[in-house]
Amino acid sequence: MEKINLAKKICKTLYGLRFRTHSDRVVKNAETFSSLVDDYSKFMADPIFNNKPLPPVYAKQVAEAVKLCDKAHYNLMKRFQRLAVCFFTKSIV
Repeated sequence: MEKINLAKKICKTLYGLRFRTHSDRVVKNAETFSSLVDDYSKFMADPIFNNKPLPPVYAKQVAEAVKLCDKAHYNLMKRFQRLAVCFFTKSIV
């Protein structure tokens, strides 16, 4: 049951992350992404993972979670780069 709850939490977090796009929320995104990675690590480290697979509906959501996780990480890195460029450009001028 714990595993299913963790899968639901991962999916819910990802759903929220997809709709957070403004640069003023980058820090919140980073915190969310960090907690997401922690949850996913716990999920993958669970010894039950290999012995008792999730029900298909959750297995599918977690597979989607992995894809979204990669995409979210890429988007966050791009946003941080843009913010850094803005910050240094304004600091120099």
